Amino acid sequence: MQKCNTGYKAITGHAPESWYAATAYDAMRVMAQSIEKAGSLDKTAIRDQLRSGELKNSLLPGGTLKFGANGQVTNPFVIVQNKPDGKVDIVYPPDSATGSPIAPKPQN
Repeated sequence: MQKCNTGYKAITGHAPESWYAATAYDAMRVMAQSIEKAGSLDKTAIRDQLRSGELKNSLLPGGTLKFGANGQVTNPFVIVQNKPDGKVDIVYPPDSATGSPIAPKPQN
């Protein structure tokens, strides 16, 4: 994530406001990897590489980015909780959590 944050700050002048920038970062990483493996800018070759490719060390939950037969990302979902004082935490899955869930309702 550090490389993502550093690159984002270099371009925008400020750190990302949330982890959402990681999804765009990994999307570009898997696209670049697929173009490189395709050896061309042919859209069919790139698509085929996306279908069969796998991005290791992904910032997304599970640490790997890959696509299923239907073309959709097969990563597990995350649950994010907004908390008091503008804090936001990933609360599920446990291996990606940045904080514990507060239930039933956060109190200020």
